Amino acid sequence: MTAGPVSAAEFAALMDRFGPFERPPRLAVAVSGGADSTALAWLANGWARSRGGDAAAYIVDHGLRPEAAEEAALVAHRLFRLGLQTRILCWQGDKPFSGIQDAARQARHRLLGEAALADGRLHLLLAHHAGDQAETVLMRELRGSGPLGLAGMSAIVARPWGRLLRPLLGIPKARLIATCLAAGLEWVEDPSNSAEKFERVRLRGRLAAGDPAFPAPEALLAGAVEAGRNRQSIEAARARLLAACGHLHAQGWAELEPDALLESGGGAAVDLLAALLGAIGGDAYPPGREAVTLALADLMAGRAATLAGCLLRPFRGGRWLMTREAGRFVLPPLSLAAGQTARWETRFVVTAPAGHAGTVLSVEAARQQSLLSGAWAECAAGSGLEELPADVAATLPVLMEEGGSLFLPFFVPDPHKERFGCRFLPQSPVASTPFAIV
Repeated sequence: MTAGPVSAAEFAALMDRFGPFERPPRLAVAVSGGADSTALAWLANGWARSRGGDAAAYIVDHGLRPEAAEEAALVAHRLFRLGLQTRILCWQGDKPFSGIQDAARQARHRLLGEAALADGRLHLLLAHHAGDQAETVLMRELRGSGPLGLAGMSAIVARPWGRLLRPLLGIPKARLIATCLAAGLEWVEDPSNSAEKFERVRLRGRLAAGDPAFPAPEALLAGAVEAGRNRQSIEAARARLLAACGHLHAQGWAELEPDALLESGGGAAVDLLAALLGAIGGDAYPPGREAVTLALADLMAGRAATLAGCLLRPFRGGRWLMTREAGRFVLPPLSLAAGQTARWETRFVVTAPAGHAGTVLSVEAARQQSLLSGAWAECAAGSGLEELPADVAATLPVLMEEGGSLFLPFFVPDPHKERFGCRFLPQSPVASTPFAIV
């Protein structure tokens, strides 16, 4: 394998795997300022401009180091001189004392997604390379990850606003440094990339030193490709099984036909239940297979189970029901200005009516505060949702106007009343863009 720079033609071939693109293509690139993301921004901008489009660089200032703001400004200036539009995105608010890397990653992805949505850019490129992929696979292997996790990072990830693309997953870091040197590009080094307190940094050093306790990076990458093909098969089977035995409702709950589910075999049933639990429970990742297997055994014995913030129980007509646990999580009320859209409780995107500001809280919280009384069927009379199970209804959002009026979701009780918009949009979708291998 060549250690030389990535050429424009080679990068175009990598991008072809993600096409077709709109004309002209408008890309966004997450840029830390390091050699990896600087090379990606350079290549992506050249690719987009050669097709009549452009690329914007998004630089996240996490606010974790005093010099971070100055570094972000320097990176933005350098990229602007190269012809890229630039935006600096700042992580505001208090920072956690532990789990800082994971919290920073989540904040970074949120800021990047919000910027892409605001700018109407459907493709956000990330500079993860072959070394990052090998480290990810090793970390998951050490944690006992299942077959899905050992596939590593997908080259394509669907998001509500568009797609995350990782075109460099097969490219070694040395080639990205060579790309910067050949193009005369300057980059900065983040000291956190050499901080031994982080697990990834420690493993990176041991991999680079050829630690005999670990597989070689080439073996990890080959294993990821094989696991990726297995993951593609699992995801396709899951989608077929969901169509055959399940019904995922717009209000964020599911019904399952046990006979059809179990006909597929225990492994497929566990995979589908795990994916549904991740979506309905609101977590970024589904629960582990062992815990899901135990919950499935409870259901098969006619018992209810709770897992990952969800309630699973026998339901009408011999089916099984899965819904969010109403009293499991107590969230602070969410204030919405008139017409404003925001994410509520990690699972829903809510929009206040154009002429009405208020506070979003759950149906259960509204009952506890005596803001809502009567059975759900009475509240939902005439909406078509009177038959919605009460434990499902309890988890839905309502908008409480400053004057005390309540707007219920998913329907308009009064045809002349403005609608409280609500969409079920989980962090962990049950079925989305298939896992992509590069």
